[in-house]
Amino acid sequence: IDDTKYETLADAVEAATAGQTVVLLQDIDLPESLTVKADQTIVLDLNGKIINYNSTTQGEAMITNKGNLTINDSGNTGEIYYNYTGAADDSYGKGNYTISNGGTLTVNGGKIHIAKLSAHAKYPIDNNSTSGNAILVINGGHLYNYNTSAIRQFCNSTTNENSVTINGGLIEGYCAIWMQNPGSKTVNGQLA
Repeated sequence: IDDTKYETLADAVEAATAGQTVVLLQDIDLPESLTVKADQTIVLDLNGKIINYNSTTQGEAMITNKGNLTINDSGNTGEIYYNYTGAADDSYGKGNYTISNGGTLTVNGGKIHIAKLSAHAKYPIDNNSTSGNAILVINGGHLYNYNTSAIRQFCNSTTNENSVTINGGLIEGYCAIWMQNPGSKTVNGQLA
């Protein structure tokens, strides 16, 4: 941020003010999950670097976005990789997500993926409108899941907006996008 170097990515995200860009200078192993707060607007430039997170905790996200997060990759080889190695939950009640979006997320570049694990809910992006509007725009980049959906559009609200807009990029998975409407609710979901 403005030529300031930070010890951790969490410190840089915490310090970022409206619209500032956090540029990765090296590959990062996150020691814990990361949250973009509801009042934050941040641009994350992967700059060709890799953010890796290793975890065995069921039911968590590597990155939780509650604010406005834009992901760019000026280096064109950047990655966000969640290496979940915990036990599978064959009831699919506790999912793991590289990015859980409950705000506005724009992906312009980078590869976003998650480790292979059968019989478990896991997605590179979980667009989840349970507690607020979930707006996802994919303009570029590569979303990849080894054995299930690349994007889960979890439309779980009758009032909160859940929209996924694909303008470009590559989305790969057993099912590229899963628009999920749990129960018999009439929900506010849109896929374009």
